[in-house]
Amino acid sequence: MQMERLEALMQAWLNMSFSVRVNRMLNRLSLNEIIVCNLLLRARAEGEALTATDLCARMRLLKSQMNKILMGMEEKGLVCRERSRVDHRKICILLREENMELYYTEHEQILSMLRAIEAHLGAERTEELALLLEDAVCAVEKHLSDQKEN
Repeated sequence: MQMERLEALMQAWLNMSFSVRVNRMLNRLSLNEIIVCNLLLRARAEGEALTATDLCARMRLLKSQMNKILMGMEEKGLVCRERSRVDHRKICILLREENMELYYTEHEQILSMLRAIEAHLGAERTEELALLLEDAVCAVEKHLSDQKEN
């Protein structure tokens, strides 16, 4: 019975992943670029400035991977690098508001899909789904952490 549940969960996960990938929800930005913008927006709202090293840690990426992402975002005019006014050794990654429409368009695409999910599930089941997904992320993180220790 447990194996049937796990197989059903795997199938549901694969179906969702396939649906999102095949339907190319993100047209002009990569998932990593969306995540960087989101992290920078949230940090700015909290009065915090992030460095490339901070972004690497939060996204668990290598510096070379982050540098490639940031270079692409600079080419698109989404971010710029600026020396910190507080600690002149740090180079902060800042959003360029004048070009954020690109991010907001992609963000709206994601929200549109989430509205469709909520319309199908209803508000209560959508809240439950969000909690379940957060719990699933915690379980995955713990599993990965336990594997590293062993």
